[in-house]
Amino acid sequence: MPGVGTALLAIPAGRAEALFGLDFAQVQQIVPALGAAAGRRVVLMQRFDRVPGAEALIDAVLATLATIAARMWPVWYTDIDFADLRPADLPDTTGRIAARLAGVPEVSALWCERAAARLLAGRNLGGSDGAMETKLQQLALAINRHGLILTIAVADPTPVPGALRGLAHAAGWLARRGRLAVAVLVPATWADNPELVEIAPSSAVMAEAPTVSGAAGSNNFVMPETAVREPDDIWMWPVQQGRPHPNSPGEQILARALGADPELAPLFAFNRSAPTLYVTTPIVDLLWAEGRVVVEVDGDSHRQLLQYGADRQRDFELLVSGYLVLRLTHDEVMTDTARAVEKIRRVVNYRRTHFPEVLSS
Repeated sequence: MPGVGTALLAIPAGRAEALFGLDFAQVQQIVPALGAAAGRRVVLMQRFDRVPGAEALIDAVLATLATIAARMWPVWYTDIDFADLRPADLPDTTGRIAARLAGVPEVSALWCERAAARLLAGRNLGGSDGAMETKLQQLALAINRHGLILTIAVADPTPVPGALRGLAHAAGWLARRGRLAVAVLVPATWADNPELVEIAPSSAVMAEAPTVSGAAGSNNFVMPETAVREPDDIWMWPVQQGRPHPNSPGEQILARALGADPELAPLFAFNRSAPTLYVTTPIVDLLWAEGRVVVEVDGDSHRQLLQYGADRQRDFELLVSGYLVLRLTHDEVMTDTARAVEKIRRVVNYRRTHFPEVLSS
């Protein structure tokens, strides 16, 4: 399985390749475990229950890129901050934006100016100006200027004749026109399908079914019935350290709530590395580094079998490394943000009261 993950991360920009027998949930486990193997590129994965038509796939990818880019604003192109721009600055933003983008390869200052104007005016990026190819390239750069590995996960058991040919053609178009690396995750039973010849690698890499272990390496891990849920349809790794995840409304709303709290705002940072006693250095949703407190906001993907087991293992590693871990559900954060904030405050106060030596170490 690690070989399949390495193959995904090795796909070069401008190329699309099919990976057989690897699915959405497995990538969520494999890619973070490979750590630095991704280099500076970002993996952006979208799941489809049915094989989309070629035009539908391209439209869906563009819509996803536009949504994520809008949520990442005002920090675009990995590390360029436009937070000082205000609606009152319109339309006089041209010079200020162009100056910041000087020296960034392949970025269109004109596109950025028009896109920024839409966001500052309270509009979305779905109808941003420019040709489809330009939108694809520029949205991808806005999300990460070092490159995207666009990963399309398809789990259709009975694709109609011709559907896979359209899938392969659209994947190739996205790779070439967007200058993206594109991985298409498909069932192993499609390995010899001639419709995928356009994206079939010269030597097909096949994934094996993963095993899920419980505590102490046992093989009798049982998923609680209440936790059997489908994963989220979009996943991205890694995210910008210090900022809430652009695809997590829960993290976004919690960031605003904590930012308005005088006591908690100075303590926590989003998506930071938490060094442990083990070889892993997980990136956690919220970290109070000095107090060694971790807060995780769990969406539906955390109820999926593989992710649920991985979360328990990570909690163990964090616990024995001296961290307190608080898990909040995404629904809880969205429906009762004040209660979620108070839970975080109680954990902070508990740490300060019962483990003051941690703060003085």
